[in-house]
Amino acid sequence: MPYSEADDTRKVQTAVTYGAESDQPVFLPYAHDNFDRFMRGRTRDDFYCGVLLGGCGAKLSPKRYMDKKCHFAHRPPVHCHRTEVGESSADHLYIGQAIADWLKQQGRKASRPAYKPHGHQVRDVVDVSHDGGRQLVRVQLARRSKHEWEDEDAKLRLRHVNLDWFFGPDSLVANWQMERQGYALRVQCRSVGASRVVEVGAQFPEMPVEWTSLSECTLTPDGILTPGPIRMPDGIVPRQAVTSEPRLAIPPLLSSSPKPHRHATPSPIAGSTPPCASQPVCHSPHVPLHPKDSTPIGRRARRSPSTETARGWSKPSPWSRRKQLCTPVREPAHPPPPHRPARRPSDKRCLPKPISSHPSEPRWRMRQATARA
Repeated sequence: MPYSEADDTRKVQTAVTYGAESDQPVFLPYAHDNFDRFMRGRTRDDFYCGVLLGGCGAKLSPKRYMDKKCHFAHRPPVHCHRTEVGESSADHLYIGQAIADWLKQQGRKASRPAYKPHGHQVRDVVDVSHDGGRQLVRVQLARRSKHEWEDEDAKLRLRHVNLDWFFGPDSLVANWQMERQGYALRVQCRSVGASRVVEVGAQFPEMPVEWTSLSECTLTPDGILTPGPIRMPDGIVPRQAVTSEPRLAIPPLLSSSPKPHRHATPSPIAGSTPPCASQPVCHSPHVPLHPKDSTPIGRRARRSPSTETARGWSKPSPWSRRKQLCTPVREPAHPPPPHRPARRPSDKRCLPKPISSHPSEPRWRMRQATARA
C-alpha cells in the first residue's frame, strides 16, 4: 500500500531506546503488517525522541493504523522542535554503530562513535576512531565546500596517522575526493523490514556505485577496501577494468583485385542466346544505362503527363513505351554516342543485325513490339 509523504510532516518514524541520550536507533515501519513484528519484545514505554536525533528527549508512543502510516507520537504536552522525523533521520546513528561493529570484527579496538564532534551539529559528520585514537574513520553527511573540506582534512591528518573518508548520499565532497585519489567511498542506508541496513560502495568517475555490505569490506594498512576496486601497482582501479578483456580492432578486409565500376556489366559471351524480356537487360559495357530513362522488366511503364485528364488516366500514350538500345551478342559493336542514353522498356526485343560490308553502317538495330492495349 503506497503512502504519501505530504501528510507526514508531524509524524515521527525513528526513535531511540534505553533513554533519551541513547544512540541505539529504531525505525517504525509504515505498514501495519510489520507493526506487530516490530513490537515483539518491546513495550510502548521503550521509545524516546532522542537528543542525538535532534529531539526533545521525551517519550514517544507507537501508533498502529490500518488506513495510514504507522508512526511515533509525542505524549502531551508537546514542546519539541525536531526538524528531521523521516525514515532517514536516524541514519547517522545506524552508520556509526555499523562502522564500530565492523572495526571490532576486523580485530581493531574501536571507541564509541562521536556524533557531535567539535564544531559540528547532529547529522553533519560521524567520527569513529580506533587503535587508541591513532586512526580515524570519518563519515561526511552534510554538504561542505571544497575549501572547508580541504581545511578539515588537513587538520585531521595532523592528529591521526591514518584517515579514511566515507561520504553520504547528499554529500558532494565525493567528487573532490575522486579527483584527488581516483575513487571515493560512499555509504547509505536502506529500509529492510523493521530496520535500516547500511551499505557501502566505491565510486569511480563516470561509473555507477556497486553497493555491498560493510561486512564484505577489508581494512588494509592503506585504508578501507571494498569488493569493487582492486589494488594495482599504479593505484586502485575498478574490478571491471581488470576482468574485462580489451576489444581488438579488426581491420577491414583488403581485396587484391580492383573494384569494378558501379555501371560496368560483364561482356556478352559469343554464341549465347540473344537477350529477351525474361533475361537480364543487355546493354553496352561502355555506355551506362541511365536509371531515369529505363523501366524495370515486369513493371508497368509510366504514362506521360499529357495523357492525364480530370477523371484520371486515359488511353496509353505512344511515349509511354521506352526504347532500348542493345548490342549484338555475336560480334562487338560500336557503342552508341554518349548523348543517346540507353532505354529499357518491358516489352522490347533486341535482335542482332547481319554484318554489313560498309563499316560506316551501324552494327545494331532495334525492333519495338506491338504496344499492348
